[in-house]
Parts: sequence; C-alpha cells; structure tokens
Amino acid sequence: MKDSDYCEEENEYQTAEERIEELEARLEELEDNHSSTSSSLAIAILKFIFYVWGIVVSLVISLSNYDSVLWTIIHAILSWLYVIYYVVVKYIIQS
Repeated sequence: MKDSDYCEEENEYQTAEERIEELEARLEELEDNHSSTSSSLAIAILKFIFYVWGIVVSLVISLSNYDSVLWTIIHAILSWLYVIYYVVVKYIIQS
C-alpha cells in the first residue's frame, strides 16, 4: 500500500512538473506577444504624430501665405509634400 501511494505521488509530481513547464512556456509566449504589441502600438502612435505634425505645419504655412480656406484644405491634404515644396521654393530656389 505504501508503494502504491508513492507511485501516485510520483505521477502527480510528474504531471505537476509538466503543467508548470507548460505554464512557463505559455507565459513566455504571452510576454513575447505583449512586447511586439507594445512596439507596434508605439510605432503607430509615432506615425500618427508625424502625420498630424505635417498637417499642422502645412496649415500654418498655408494660412500665413494665402489666407484662403480652400488652399488650406488642399495643403493639409498634401501635408508633408506641401511643406517640402514650400521649403524648396521659398528657401532654396529663391536664395
């Protein structure tokens, strides 16, 4: 009877060890997924900030030069393209 109790405890111990290993593997997988999700979220936020910054700069340039809502909307849609165009025309070509 004592040997059978020992065998049952050993089997439970092996299954507990296997369960712990399985849980550790799942935990590592979740940590990897979390870090990749965090980095992709950070990249998305930076892209959004970059895009919004381009819109704001183009709006300021357009309103200060043309005082027209239509041109401001067009320049906001073009965003960084208009900002680069403005810098090239205003400061590189005219100087």
